[in-house]
Amino acid sequence: MDSLSSNLKIIPTDSTRWQALQLQSIADGIMEAAVLCRLESLRTPDKQDPKFDQEFPKLTHWYAEASKLDHVARTLVK
Repeated sequence: MDSLSSNLKIIPTDSTRWQALQLQSIADGIMEAAVLCRLESLRTPDKQDPKFDQEFPKLTHWYAEASKLDHVARTLVK
């Protein structure tokens, strides 16, 4: 998307670039895990992967941690 505009950039070009890319990568992983958990929760319990009950709490932990990323992300967007 950055290539579509010469004025506004989503990813910074200064020293904060790698931190922004790292946050983007973390957010992508959290969203991918959330989508997979949602899809798994739609399955009937007898068809759910046995690991689902073990993995779901990890996602809720990451959701709580993601609130900390908001502050960091706001410092990157000026």
